[in-house]
Amino acid sequence: RVASELSKSAALLASGPISFESVSLGAHIEELEREVARLNDAAAAQSKEVDRFEQALRQVEANYPEVELDRSVFKPPNCSTVKTQPPVAGNGE
Repeated sequence: RVASELSKSAALLASGPISFESVSLGAHIEELEREVARLNDAAAAQSKEVDRFEQALRQVEANYPEVELDRSVFKPPNCSTVKTQPPVAGNGE
């Protein structure tokens, strides 16, 4: 077991520099909140792109009724996987 732990430690050290500097919890929360906001913006932009794409498909179907589109090829990403994060307790929300 000791050899296994030493091997893991050696692999961790070999993977790159390790920083043990202290980061305040508030700074870490702010960083996470910025990342959540960025992801929410990206999800909203992707949703708009999907809506525009579906509108374009409807226009193609309306303009070319003789063409049958295979909609299984055009499935948007599963929107149920996009979840918003609940507010972090204790940060004023």
